Amino acid sequence: MNLLALDSVLAEAALAVMREPWVNVRLLIQTPAVWGPAAGAGALLLWAWRQDRRDEPPVRWPQVTEALAGAVCLALLAWLFRGGQFPWTEGDWREEWIFFTAWAQALHAGNLPYYLGTAMQGTERYLANLQTPMMPYVVALAWMSVNAFVLLHMAFVYGAGFLGVVALRRELSLGFFPWTLFLLLFTLNGHIVSHLSVGHLPWIAYFLVPWVLVSAVRTSRGDRSWRTVTMCAAAFAGMILVGGWHVFVWSLLFMTFACLLPLVRIRLLIWIGVITALLAAVRLVPAVATFGTGANTFISGYPSLASLLASLAGEPVRDARLDPWELEAYVGYAGLFLLCLGAIPFRHAGRRYLNGLLVPTCVLVVLSLGNVYGDTLFRLPGLVSERVTTRLIILPILWLGLAGVVRLDSWWRDARMSWPVAVPVLLGAWFFALQLILRAQVWRPHAGTTEALPLEVLKAGPVEPLYLWAFWCGAAVSMVSTIVVAWLVATRASTYSPSGTGPTRASRY
Repeated sequence: MNLLALDSVLAEAALAVMREPWVNVRLLIQTPAVWGPAAGAGALLLWAWRQDRRDEPPVRWPQVTEALAGAVCLALLAWLFRGGQFPWTEGDWREEWIFFTAWAQALHAGNLPYYLGTAMQGTERYLANLQTPMMPYVVALAWMSVNAFVLLHMAFVYGAGFLGVVALRRELSLGFFPWTLFLLLFTLNGHIVSHLSVGHLPWIAYFLVPWVLVSAVRTSRGDRSWRTVTMCAAAFAGMILVGGWHVFVWSLLFMTFACLLPLVRIRLLIWIGVITALLAAVRLVPAVATFGTGANTFISGYPSLASLLASLAGEPVRDARLDPWELEAYVGYAGLFLLCLGAIPFRHAGRRYLNGLLVPTCVLVVLSLGNVYGDTLFRLPGLVSERVTTRLIILPILWLGLAGVVRLDSWWRDARMSWPVAVPVLLGAWFFALQLILRAQVWRPHAGTTEALPLEVLKAGPVEPLYLWAFWCGAAVSMVSTIVVAWLVATRASTYSPSGTGPTRASRY
């Protein structure tokens, strides 16, 4: 655990948080570093509650509240990474330094980073490695430092994902206060905090998952329009472009099982897959030319369902085969209660369509345990990349958290005006946020230096013809596909369904 800035008091007390409520206050008092984030989260919750109390809020307030929530969450991420002071010499941070520096050096030389000086993920071919970043705005590395760019990269991807969280609020007609609880869970759950903190920067793609959830919700409602298809495909392609192949696979599995029933949705899934492949061809074609169908060695998932529940609550979970961050899924006892609410099927006719998404949720929970995935999907091309299946649990966490918030919302609409109810609810919500912040403090990485890092990370030399053609042909396909898809969305999104069932009023979304 030398990768992490573990304060001795927090390391011992984090496991006891919420077992004894006063522990939260004691840790808050003893840890000045969390005072600002705790105050910001509390102020955001209070503001969201005040907005929900208004019977007829002015038109400008929804956008202002959403913008305020996004700013607070971006500030929480900046706090987590100490304003861009990354520990580049520790763990996987060193690998990410090489990836971003390769772009900077290639751009300064007026070229592309075709080869690395050292093999990463089994290849020196930089543009064929599915964990390397390849976004259009990567050109900013020509005049920005790596530290500043990575912070900008996080903010950009988080901003895109935050718009998806806003879309979920509007899609499900959620009040601001319940929605803010989900937003905090989305931003500071133990899975994303721990993985980003140890240098798994491809996990930034996780912030695009809300758009997948929006697509899943609309699909479960019966919508099969071009707008839903392209939204999901664009989110998938975005995940692949930022290097988040793992996140893409989990999201694809969730969407696949969401589309199995009824079977008519499989056609929609095929369209999503085809458009994703076309949009991300610039990444996929070089990767297939280099790795083929892939090869890997399966490790494990959670030892048992009990260990998964213990991890969610913050209890110690140990497995000699897995690093601590691979077992981290902290949401706290309050968060676990929210997930349990989300696991209860909806009985109200207006929400019953959401019950279909319990199917992919349950499937991914099962696949995250033991060797279930290793004995089944691990044998399929592309899916062989997932050798640690504890990671699959993040999609069930997000969906169950969102479903729990939806269930709370109906109660909240009736109770929010009552002070005797509002005060304990506000305090409970703030303690929920405080739990997440205190746990994030445990995982916060050290501020590091770049003194021991390599100065030159690229390898010069002629580019292999197959690799060169694979990249540029893939780039051409991606560019043309992006233009065609954008044109189709602009001209047919509200009048044509890829399922072949006729006109669809997608414009209602």
